[in-house]
Amino acid sequence: MKKKMESKSSSVTDATPLVDIQAAIQRLRKENKEMDIRIGVLDYELIQARMAEAKQEHSPSRGVSDEEESDEDEDSLHSY
Repeated sequence: MKKKMESKSSSVTDATPLVDIQAAIQRLRKENKEMDIRIGVLDYELIQARMAEAKQEHSPSRGVSDEEESDEDEDSLHSY
């Protein structure tokens, strides 16, 4: 009985699970910040691509074929 009580007492006062949970929360917060930054970068790239596309639609043709123009757009989107 005494050993059982000591075992329960030590498990109640053991802070290891709490420390593990706190470390996991810190990792999740860090990952969340990194994802927020990545989302912001991708959002910016998407807006820039849409603006470039809209600008091309409203500007007169420069004598460039649609295929060449498409290749230029793809290259500029993948330069990051």
